[in-house]
Amino acid sequence: MSENEAPPLAAPLTPGSITADHLDGLVAGTGIKGKEAIQALHDHLVKSEPAAAVIARAGFTKAHFYSRVKIIEKAHQYAARMSQYYEPTAEGVRVRPVTTQG
Repeated sequence: MSENEAPPLAAPLTPGSITADHLDGLVAGTGIKGKEAIQALHDHLVKSEPAAAVIARAGFTKAHFYSRVKIIEKAHQYAARMSQYYEPTAEGVRVRPVTTQG
């Protein structure tokens, strides 16, 4: 972790640890556009398929695949850090009110 990087707030992503909707939201916050890369991430992170099988089927190198996993992990950690500023409501979410200490 570089000195400008915040420490992780959320547990790291593991195979099968997120839903398809969750992955879609994380992908939307990145520059990942390739359908094959997104499908490979889905197969691994949503469907729990082993990385080796996903890499072989997609025809990626390990480095290419894991660079995409790292991008998704960074988006995941960013979402976790930002979530502290929002709270659920009946209508969706809202910005958490600022509390002042005085």
